[in-house]
Amino acid sequence: MPTITSANVYDQWRDGGRPAQRADWGAIANSARVIIAGDMNAHSTVWNGRVTGQKNAVFWEKHIEEEVLVVWNTEEATRLGGPNHSIIDLTLSSPNMELNWSIAREKDTTGLDHEVIVWEVLG
Repeated sequence: MPTITSANVYDQWRDGGRPAQRADWGAIANSARVIIAGDMNAHSTVWNGRVTGQKNAVFWEKHIEEEVLVVWNTEEATRLGGPNHSIIDLTLSSPNMELNWSIAREKDTTGLDHEVIVWEVLG
């Protein structure tokens, strides 16, 4: 079975930039089978049809398009609270992957304002 590369992301503004975006995401995405998951801290209609304004999304939108990545998120919010329907925790994969993707329904699973995302590689 081919190797699966899994990359965890926390894309936060720090020290005048977004350090997570300096990784060689092109090389990471060009792995035979890749899953990129984490808190992208970005709002876009590409993965959230209910978003009212784009914020910090250009990098991830471009990466999804150029690397032909699949967005596994549904329309379910991944971050709780705040005035908007927020989907900032994303699960992306190469197109040759199939995932069983869901949000855990247990209350207070993390004690944080983000939902727990559960995914399983199928096949």
